[in-house]
Amino acid sequence: MGLKNIMLDTQSEKGKKYYTKMLKFLDSPNRKIFDNPEKLIQDSRVKSGQTVLEIGCGSGYFTETISKMVGEKGKVYATLHSTNCHR
Repeated sequence: MGLKNIMLDTQSEKGKKYYTKMLKFLDSPNRKIFDNPEKLIQDSRVKSGQTVLEIGCGSGYFTETISKMVGEKGKVYATLHSTNCHR
């Protein structure tokens, strides 16, 4: 079984273990070492007053930063990924 299959397999014990570790990392403060939301959003040129659509926001790691950048006059629409989607 390849890494991609393990990552996407939430039924096997190995897949569940990997998925749980991945989720802990995604919500960890240590993630900022690799994915600094302020820097990444700044590079996307989001500005005050804009309306932003964030697709696949997950736990909202970038959503709060985007919200601060668009300010009170801007809007942020964030959608979650559905685990029931199939290609």
